[in-house]
Amino acid sequence: MGNAQPDLRQCRRLDQVRLTMILELTVACLLNAAHDYFLPVDPLYSILQVEGGRSGLAKPNYDRHGHVLSEDLGPFQVNTTWLPVFTVYWRQPSQAATYVRLRDDGCANAYAAAAILRYYLQQTGTMDAAVARYHTGPKGSPAEAAKYLSAYKYVLHTGHLPRRPK
Repeated sequence: MGNAQPDLRQCRRLDQVRLTMILELTVACLLNAAHDYFLPVDPLYSILQVEGGRSGLAKPNYDRHGHVLSEDLGPFQVNTTWLPVFTVYWRQPSQAATYVRLRDDGCANAYAAAAILRYYLQQTGTMDAAVARYHTGPKGSPAEAAKYLSAYKYVLHTGHLPRRPK
């Protein structure tokens, strides 16, 4: 993963001049992404449920001063810190093009999520540690990782998120 931060303003400018075509995530894409990256489908599905994204969604992540640090894109909420990696891997013309693809193409987003999970699985050696790192990144807090892992395990065993009290 590169250290260079993408220029999110450039990504948004490209977005303003194009026609929107949202491609939803399909079950076939989820299954194929898991298969192609030699992952069980259940952890990938659980991440999808816990992340709670959707095709077309870009959710900003703020620092304590209210500045946007990065964004989470699409169904699996793939963080924009991965833009340099996927721009090269997918041979995209620019990080802005990769941004749009990750945000709006559910299948591409699933493949990116599977690649990230496989990367972290190879780094950590366990699926639980890989899933925790998927959410928090390599510098994430242990408390945040534990909270995410708890929700992930709940979905893994029940197939759905816990109900929140009204």
